[in-house]
Amino acid sequence: MLKPKTVNFELVDEAFAVAKLGIVINSSINFFLYCLTGRQFRKELAKQIGCMCVCRKVDSTTDK
Repeated sequence: MLKPKTVNFELVDEAFAVAKLGIVINSSINFFLYCLTGRQFRKELAKQIGCMCVCRKVDSTTDK
């Protein structure tokens, strides 16, 4: 009969914390990548924030 192995919960907790940190870093980097590369994303973000003057500038310079 096999004996059940014990689980090192400290190691599991540390691995889980590192995984959560990775998710947060990935989400943060994605936001900046979208801001840098996505014209439509920047336009919609400006609308959501309420910067209508920025939206008009983007419209007039990019939608020709």
